[in-house]
Amino acid sequence: MKQPYPGTSWVAHASPAAAPQITLLCFPFAGGGATFFREWGRWLGPEIEVWPIEYPGRWSRMREPLCVDAVDLAERALLGLGERLPPRFAVLGHSMGALVAFEFVRALRRRGARLPERLIASSRKAPHAALAGPPLHELDDERMISTIAARYGGLDPRLLQEPELMAMLAPILRADLRVHEAYRHYEEPPLALPVLALGGRDDTRVSEQDLQDWSGVSTAAFSLEMHPGGHFHLEKRSEALGRQLRAALLSGE
Repeated sequence: MKQPYPGTSWVAHASPAAAPQITLLCFPFAGGGATFFREWGRWLGPEIEVWPIEYPGRWSRMREPLCVDAVDLAERALLGLGERLPPRFAVLGHSMGALVAFEFVRALRRRGARLPERLIASSRKAPHAALAGPPLHELDDERMISTIAARYGGLDPRLLQEPELMAMLAPILRADLRVHEAYRHYEEPPLALPVLALGGRDDTRVSEQDLQDWSGVSTAAFSLEMHPGGHFHLEKRSEALGRQLRAALLSGE
């Protein structure tokens, strides 16, 4: 039976599924938005409905205040989505989004709500692992954007030559980087749901060992897969990655 659309600003560009079995909530990276996942429904197939998450103050929600705390962002997402969550769902987060997705699951558990069937974390160190280096969100706009472009890719350096785009993007990036860099992990009991960690083999910022550390967030099954590409390996939407995600989401384990 087809699940209803959520009817909330927290979900944008949702992909309907012809024969939905499970819904995948996708939490985007710093500076990203729901549009990153808009083709995922077609890519993952007719059994998987995709709900791309749109954070307040970003892109289709530009008129709303920016939120700069991961736990607060997760709690707000729960308030916006809690009663709309379908019977079967999983959560995926990329880079900063992996942190928000993790805290979203913990917020669900604190409320005694139904938990997702799986947490998928891509291209970020585990929540309890310290980040290295000085925080980028404290740099001026030009240095912040140029450093992100050099370290992670995913940003066109020509943005620095477009003052209007810079003025729009810089506050979003700064807020998202603060979510990512100012996060403080508070101990709670481990989760009890399967965790899948994903990474790019050429990612110079998040190593395979960094991703292995996600095994500590849950007492249930853990798996790790590395794919071609760098920090934004998900952009490739390779056949191998698609098969792996479909298998993980439809296995029911």
